[in-house]
Amino acid sequence: GGLLTNQAPEGGGSYNYPAYGHNYSINNLPHLKTFRKELRNNMTPAEVALWKILKGKALDGRKFRRQHSVGNYILDFYCPEERLAIELDGQGHFEASQAEYDLERDLFLKYFGIKVLRFENKWVWENPEAIVQAIRNEFGKHKPPRPSDTPPYKGGDCEWLELETLPNIDINIKCGNSLVNRFDVDVDLKKALKNSKWNIDTYRIAVTTYQNANNKDEKRSMEQLINEIKNNFETEIQRNDKRFLKLVDLKGKLDDLMKQTALVLFEKTEKEKKEWNKKIEELTRAIQKQEAIIEEIKNAPIYKNAFEWRFEFPEVLDDNGDFVGFDVVIGNPPYIQLQSMKEISEQLKQFNYKTFEKTGDIYALFYERGNQILKNNGYLAYITSNKWMRAGYGKKLREFFIQYNPLQLIDLGPGVFEHATVDTNILILQKASNQNQLKAITLQKEDKENIAQAFDKKGVVLTKLTGDAWFIGSDAEQRLKEKIERVGKPLKDWDVNIYYGIKTGLNEAFIITTEKRNEILANCKDKEERKRTEEIIKPILRGRDIKRYHYEWAGLWVIGTFPALRLNIDDYPALKKYFL
Repeated sequence: GGLLTNQAPEGGGSYNYPAYGHNYSINNLPHLKTFRKELRNNMTPAEVALWKILKGKALDGRKFRRQHSVGNYILDFYCPEERLAIELDGQGHFEASQAEYDLERDLFLKYFGIKVLRFENKWVWENPEAIVQAIRNEFGKHKPPRPSDTPPYKGGDCEWLELETLPNIDINIKCGNSLVNRFDVDVDLKKALKNSKWNIDTYRIAVTTYQNANNKDEKRSMEQLINEIKNNFETEIQRNDKRFLKLVDLKGKLDDLMKQTALVLFEKTEKEKKEWNKKIEELTRAIQKQEAIIEEIKNAPIYKNAFEWRFEFPEVLDDNGDFVGFDVVIGNPPYIQLQSMKEISEQLKQFNYKTFEKTGDIYALFYERGNQILKNNGYLAYITSNKWMRAGYGKKLREFFIQYNPLQLIDLGPGVFEHATVDTNILILQKASNQNQLKAITLQKEDKENIAQAFDKKGVVLTKLTGDAWFIGSDAEQRLKEKIERVGKPLKDWDVNIYYGIKTGLNEAFIITTEKRNEILANCKDKEERKRTEEIIKPILRGRDIKRYHYEWAGLWVIGTFPALRLNIDDYPALKKYFL
């Protein structure tokens, strides 16, 4: 089993697997790098102010880091030496759901010996000395994780626990960027296997032996053999890859031309010599270009964690090494707008995903990749955002789905994932020809008690699906929709401009509760000030408050001191006091 160890990189624990001699750090995990950077570049005013106090070892020589992650949690500030996290909380942290999330987060950090101090944002302005003293009071109090060769630490506020894995299934747990691969799954391996000293059957036996090993020595031996086989296959595939073969062909042609040097010098006309030189230059440029392509594939950052499906899962290869595919693919891929990923988005575009849309979401690519690694007649089941059903960027994905056989679609709506406001759905797709019998349902609140029963009774069959928006409704509702579309005028054809909603710049300050609004109004000196103030504090609806046919106001207000109004803050003393 794995033990928490203090032999990890500075700043936190890691899972130590003695059988392999590796430490898997839980600090600053690679998949959070972009988010950490974004948070550092967009710190709140309170965070900026506190960072001025903490940075550069200014506080008693302790080094603090900003936006440091432990596991999947990103901390506002973290001192590795003291195992101390500092969190600045805005108004949202006092809501029940957020408080529950914070508690879960703090318990996770507690298991790794990290103490969390929480302060309201306003304390940074009102009493920074108290914050500094509270931080100082924690220095020297928190023990690092225990060494792996000592008994579990007990006592105080924390008890270390052993983390045990299930026996021998670790080989099935793979890590990598599953959207990126150097070698296509349909690359012909026959020639590569012919030149290799290993075959697919040997690979399968090694994996099976590992899974059923009775001791660590046997596992370690099989692991070494498996890695050797994978490396050997990779080398042979590289030699047979079409890009590498093209380079070999170009070099062969150049070599043939160079052998004609003597003939060119003594027997060719000037015109023929020019043509010969031109061919030499063209081939040289083509070789350089092809070498650059291969070098980029070897060294480009996006390929760093490339996932080679056929190397990792010999169970889905036939005896010739051809990729047969999985029976079932199940997943909950990430929901990230591709345009927010910038460089990564441009890199993914190079892989020619049919569902790629620069304004779209990365989960579309996961749908395509999931279907690609299925065997014929295999099944894919994903839960994702449901925006693809209607959004313009989902057109390519919808067109992709109808090339296969979508079987079931459950539109779950909001509230499936705690702390997330995204509306979700579940799609089950078969890698087979489309039978035009997709059964679908939009769940209502009462349906969620027994989804299977609701699906069986209320589900409708959608038979006329295209790349246009998908609508879940009965035959009568479908006919009504078609009639409206036939005689109506689409929104895009109206002379209207639809813009982004309100951007306050700092929601924690400008979006307030009813209680805070009443408090501000009560602090107004006279009726005139109260009237002026009341006029610019307006009720606000967030996206999560707007339902299909109604809204549910959460009792929130926005302070509308918009630049276009050219307001003088001195005319609003109560508001000025609140902001300060």
